Formats: sequence, C-alpha cells, structure tokens
Amino acid sequence: MLSTADAEEILLKTKIFGFSGPNRHIYAYNVVFDEPDALARFQAISEHAGFAGQLYALIAFQTLDATAAADLTTRLSMARGEVLMSDGHLPAPRPVADVVDLIRNRQFATEFRRVRYHHPWRAPRLVTFPTQDGWDIYADLYEREDRPASDRGLVLVHGGRFTKDSWQGLAIQAANAGFRVLAIDLRGYGLSKNGPTHQNPDGFGSPLDVLAAVRYLRAAGATSVSIIGASMGADAAAGASILARPSEIDGLVLLAGSGSEPADRLKGRKLFIVAHADANSAGLRLPAIRAQYERASPPKELLILDGAEHAQLLFQSDQEGRLTDALWQFLRLTR
Repeated sequence: MLSTADAEEILLKTKIFGFSGPNRHIYAYNVVFDEPDALARFQAISEHAGFAGQLYALIAFQTLDATAAADLTTRLSMARGEVLMSDGHLPAPRPVADVVDLIRNRQFATEFRRVRYHHPWRAPRLVTFPTQDGWDIYADLYEREDRPASDRGLVLVHGGRFTKDSWQGLAIQAANAGFRVLAIDLRGYGLSKNGPTHQNPDGFGSPLDVLAAVRYLRAAGATSVSIIGASMGADAAAGASILARPSEIDGLVLLAGSGSEPADRLKGRKLFIVAHADANSAGLRLPAIRAQYERASPPKELLILDGAEHAQLLFQSDQEGRLTDALWQFLRLTR
C-alpha cells in the first residue's frame, strides 16, 4: 500500500507535455480500480516519474482513507491551490480538494468512463515489446470489450512534441469503430526509456519501433495493419514501411512528415496530409511532401488542408473535421 507521502511525491513530480508547456495533467479515466494491469501501469510510471506520460499513478489514491486524504489535500494545497484535470479533451484547473475527493470516489471513475467514452469502453492496456535492436517500447492498446478481438490493427506514432497519450481521442474512436489500436511511445519518449543509448543518437525515435508495433499486432492476430504517423512519427512510419516485408503494412498515413524517405520504396496504400502553410525553419513543408507523393507508387492520395498547423496540432484546428473524415475514409478502404 502506498503511503500519503508516496502519493504526494508522484503527483508533484510526474509531468507530461501540455499545450503551453510541461503541466501537471491529470486524466481521470485512469482512475480504474478493477483493471488487471493497474499495478503494471503504476510501476512503469513510477520508474520514470520525472517526465513520464499520463499520471497513471492516480490509482495510488484508492489506498487513502479519509484521514490520509485530508492530510494529502492540506499539504498539496499549500504547494498549489489547484491541479490541472482533464474531463474532456483539454485540461482545466480544479481545486486540489475536489480532485482528491473525485479520485477516491469509485462511482466517479465508472460514470466518467461511461459518459466520456460512449460505453462500452475499456481503458487502454499498457503493453511493452522489444525492437530488434534492443529497445523496450511501451504502448497503449485500445480495444472494444463487447466483441471479439478485431483482426484490423492500427498503429499510431506521435510527433516530437508529444507521446502516445496525445492520440487518445483518435484511438478511442478507432477502437469503437472496431480496430485494435496501438499508440506507441517512440524510443526516448514517454515510457520508452530503456535501451542502448548508442541506438538512439539523434533522439528522434526509429522505424524499428514502428515495425515492432506492427509485428506485435500481427502476432496478436491482426490480419491487416495500418499506420498513422505524425511529423517525426511520419518519418518513422515511412521508414518502417521501407523495412517491412511485402504485405506486412497495408495502409500508411504520413501526416506532415519531412518527405525525405525514398517514396518509391513505400509499401501499401498511402495517404499524404499537410497544411498548405505548414513550415519550419527551412521553409514550407508542402513542396517536399508533394514531391514524395508524386514519386510514390499507387494507390496513393494527397490531402492539402487549409492553415499552417503542423501534424497533430491539426486535430485542434478548424481542419479537424476534414482531417478525421479523410482518415476514416482511408481506413475503410484499406485492408
């Protein structure tokens, strides 16, 4: 059983990337007391409590009685009066006392899951698998609980400013649509910290991380696997497509990648997406992506969205509808 001091330390020290910088960001959906992998989630987070992904350590609060909860509330309130808590897509400040009370209320967790995730829904299961060069990759596996495991797999690969948790909204929709979804932390990000450092010299993840995820889903029974990669994740996804065996990857979505991977070696059905004014210090991204699209073999599509938002930030823009519609259409046609 965790002590009050243990719970406090985890709450104060664990951070994830927020839209305006590193924030203490609580996702109430992780307050799940009956999930069989709850202990594994907590242990994985606590090993990297400095800058881990979501605050799965909320499960620690189920061990607090009323006296311990009051003590924790008092000491946290002295450090800061409120904590960021997400009960939707974006975080909002809530008083520490309210957060502690909600966490201790099992009914709240049940009701939150029912309303937020359109029951039936099962919280993602934390899994891990090795790459062929010795890294341990952590991922969240999203599945429907009211039907047999799907034979359609989907791998989600984050950009450089994010972790696997950033795909939560899309992952839930895809799982409810019947996909077995694996959102991964690339090496050096989130929980995927264990591996030979010389195999991660530039800190930008690796195509081998994505390929390991594809093969994890295949080994679990998926007969088709598609990948959606954003920015850095798009380049890793493209690299995985090049390394993959024929028919190992069925669909490939490259969301604002660099366009640098050899297009003629990309496999499967392909969808290239970019905002027309998306740019970095070298200039607009569209010319390189258009050139990559033109060199790629069919079947292929190119979607140019309005605006200048980059990669996953498009999901928070007025182009979110066009983007998600294109993704669902692509996934429906890809087997």
